[in-house]
Amino acid sequence: MTPVLSRNPLLVLCLLLVAVFMTCLIHVARGIDKPLELQLDQPLFNQSIQTTRQNIITRESTILIEEQWEQCLHEGEDSQFYLSIVLIARMDNHTRNRYQQFQNFIDSTYLLAKHSEQKIELLFIEWNPPIGKRRVHDAFRFRKSEYLNYRFITIPPKMHDSFDQQYGPLSVSEGKNVGIHFARGQYVVFVNQDSIWSHSFINAIKSKAFEKDTIYLQAQHTYETRDSLPSTIVDLEAFPDDATLHNACKLRDQDWGNYQLIDPNKLEKHWNDKDQVDDFALAHRDTWKDCIGNRASRQVARALAEFILTVTSTFNKKLVYSKDMLTCHQKHVNESENMLKSNTNNKDNLTKDALRNQTAGVSKGDKWSLHPVDDWEKELECLEFGTNLS
Repeated sequence: MTPVLSRNPLLVLCLLLVAVFMTCLIHVARGIDKPLELQLDQPLFNQSIQTTRQNIITRESTILIEEQWEQCLHEGEDSQFYLSIVLIARMDNHTRNRYQQFQNFIDSTYLLAKHSEQKIELLFIEWNPPIGKRRVHDAFRFRKSEYLNYRFITIPPKMHDSFDQQYGPLSVSEGKNVGIHFARGQYVVFVNQDSIWSHSFINAIKSKAFEKDTIYLQAQHTYETRDSLPSTIVDLEAFPDDATLHNACKLRDQDWGNYQLIDPNKLEKHWNDKDQVDDFALAHRDTWKDCIGNRASRQVARALAEFILTVTSTFNKKLVYSKDMLTCHQKHVNESENMLKSNTNNKDNLTKDALRNQTAGVSKGDKWSLHPVDDWEKELECLEFGTNLS
């Protein structure tokens, strides 16, 4: 015994009592009266506890993932952004130089948000992405912005195949319906991947010039071969800097913050111009929903023209057809030029029917924008990142 302990018998007694007490606790915990039985059962007990714990963790993880997924898809009760730009993503190198044109469009949208100083959402709808190709969010650069948010909704093959079985072949128009349904912006605009925003559109967004219950279209120049390009078709070299890209579609001087749109037009005036309205259409998100989106099945290739004729006559929405260009297009090979004649063969009859309120070119209320498909069960994907993007 050490000198300290020999001089402190009370301390020795306390230590002995503590040792006896701890030994009793250990024996009780181990079940000293049945040591062999519990030694055999203990591994099974531990395995059961571990399995239960793993099930709880897995279940909580699944719940968390589904909650995050629902949050990503949720459009919000009130508009979180002034504008949602909906783009049907197509990773097929359409028009041959699609990668560079697509990146230019993304950068042009970054500049739109920067110069308009309005909250904007860039919403990509990637439909049935091809195997062996990079996904949109992995293929391009997305810059951090105080005003711009990026969101990606992907229709996977499992969901695409289920629609084919139930509703027949799908078209780009149904992708637009998905955009309408999930968009968070007060206004929703559809454009193509080769678009470049004009100073007029930047000013219109900055001025908050748009109104509810109105469909906004713009005049379009076609892509047929010509010796000199119109000012609305821009020929950008690869990797333009921000100044070059921002001024590529300047077109005219602006009174910044005081943009004025033209008054609504009469429907009959602009049918021949509407061959290209697929490339730009803007309306308040409630206006799109009032008209139940785009039709899920189509009889004409220029689907939006039929839709516009219908919503203005059936739903009494106003039409603004602006010849002050709101977007430019990047120069590219027009692979659909030979299809233009077949696209509008029925335009005269279609116009007459729509104007007489005989054409209801709309979807059924319960069968548009992925309804009644179970989005979670069919593995609809959603990803977003915004001002916290590094």
